[in-house]
Amino acid sequence: MPTKGLDPLFQGETDAATATRIFNVPSNGVRYLTPDELEPYRVFVRDGRLYSARDGGLFDTSGASSVHAGGGGRAIFVLDEQGNLYASNRQKIGVFHHSSFLAGRPVAGAGELIVQDGRLIEISDRSGHYRPEPNFRKQVLARLKAQGVDVSLVTESSW
Repeated sequence: MPTKGLDPLFQGETDAATATRIFNVPSNGVRYLTPDELEPYRVFVRDGRLYSARDGGLFDTSGASSVHAGGGGRAIFVLDEQGNLYASNRQKIGVFHHSSFLAGRPVAGAGELIVQDGRLIEISDRSGHYRPEPNFRKQVLARLKAQGVDVSLVTESSW
């Protein structure tokens, strides 16, 4: 799958001083997940619905909070070049961002999701770290559709 690299502005963000300067908030550096730490954030499809690898239950963003949407029930997500989806219901400035999932490596998609009871409701390409063009959002939707998710009623949004 085509990928998009990290915006150069965020290079070195794991360093406390660099992160504090970039985000203009006190920071110990942005956390980059190891492969073992990443696995619980994986979201997989079964019977057309999204499930969390963390507990095996239906993925839901009702209580999620992202930087761009505030409370809004939006989780941040990335898709890796193999087509694996990762999401978090929490994002914190200077601590955990889209870049955290793949340790700053390129993504095949990034943005925000609204998921209710395992059903994808909305997807965006809102990621300041990657600033993906709309074709990356389409790529994520195509991957989910290929796995059995009904994307016909999913709302799409951009910056």
